[in-house]
Amino acid sequence: MPGHPRPGRCWLGLWAAGLLACSEVTEVLAPADEGVSTTIGSGGSGTTTGSGGSGGAGGGGGLATFVVDAGNDHSCAIRGGELYCWGGNQRGTLGLGDSQNRLSPERVGSLSSWVQVVTAADHTCALRDDGSVWCFGANDVGELGTAGVNDVLSPLAVSLPGAALGISSEAAFSCALLDSGALYCWGENIEGMLAQDDDYPGENQFTPVRVADFTDWMQVDTGQGHACALRLPGTLWCWGRNTGEQLGLGDDALDQYRFPQQVGELDDWTEVDAGQNHSCGLRAGSELWCWGENTHGNLGTGDPAKQTSPVRVDTRQYRQISLDTFHTCAIDMADDLWCWGRNVEGQLGLGDTIDRALPTKVPVGGWDQVSVGRFHTCAQKLDHTVWCTGRNELGELGVGDGDRRSEFSQVWLPGD
Repeated sequence: MPGHPRPGRCWLGLWAAGLLACSEVTEVLAPADEGVSTTIGSGGSGTTTGSGGSGGAGGGGGLATFVVDAGNDHSCAIRGGELYCWGGNQRGTLGLGDSQNRLSPERVGSLSSWVQVVTAADHTCALRDDGSVWCFGANDVGELGTAGVNDVLSPLAVSLPGAALGISSEAAFSCALLDSGALYCWGENIEGMLAQDDDYPGENQFTPVRVADFTDWMQVDTGQGHACALRLPGTLWCWGRNTGEQLGLGDDALDQYRFPQQVGELDDWTEVDAGQNHSCGLRAGSELWCWGENTHGNLGTGDPAKQTSPVRVDTRQYRQISLDTFHTCAIDMADDLWCWGRNVEGQLGLGDTIDRALPTKVPVGGWDQVSVGRFHTCAQKLDHTVWCTGRNELGELGVGDGDRRSEFSQVWLPGD
């Protein structure tokens, strides 16, 4: 029986749609009924069509998904299609039908068809295996993609013109890549992050709007005030706020772009991840490149210098990246986890609270996927167990208390 290509090694959504073949490094997994999983999901931002655990897929294909995602004050995970969330819940961000915080994971509804979840600031969105997108939580600026509602306590469907392959959200706006290759976004727009080619301050959008007229989008990742995306065959595009040079457009770039701008001329990008004031991406050969603000060493270049264009981060080969506000983590080809940047809250999982300006290896190996939140980090091991570290005032680590951790601690999901 044929296996399934593993996300993080190929663009799952485009592969499923028959639009793109997996690369030579694609790892083949057995079907879900043989007890093997595929990882779909991203850092804080979650994204789109595969690549480094930052993707989602439409049509499920019987895959047993295992994924974790860390947001601002809460986290969520999918196990066997079941969705679990924990942490801050003041606006209904956990989707549990109330606004009470949770110190441990609780299941969202009774469905077993979830394939991707993305946790943002005050809202959450999730993707089902039929390509439908559902959101819950705050809707002050249109985060939920539905007008006339706010503080939605349970998943609410987003009306899109087609099935979604993947979704992304980190702050107050969200995006969905459709199976047609079109890209739609909704929510806050003051920084031009919805890419509507409008004038400042623009208008927030409470229902999805299309980004440009391209039909060859491969992946998208949303940051706080900007977004980056890939188009076939692997060109990089960014838009939104650029005050920290997070768009990577060079020394003479403007502070804001309200329409997608191509970053350089290379066409070998395989993954991109957007944070608050910095961004990173993977290129062919599993090379890691970062750009933007670097105050806490979050670019991993060994110094605090801002980078206006993408620069190579060490010579290691990586297969997945995740970043958010001031820190970054990545998993290499040996399944080792490396983190760098701000560590005041213990979010690097290194056993201390000292910032790192260079990628530093987490002592324990065997990692499958990592997701960086605002001040905490969650990751999943190859055995599907979930581990978190960092700030925990609202229970975002899911370990049963509100104490911070500086080492990865296991999150016990039902069935563990």
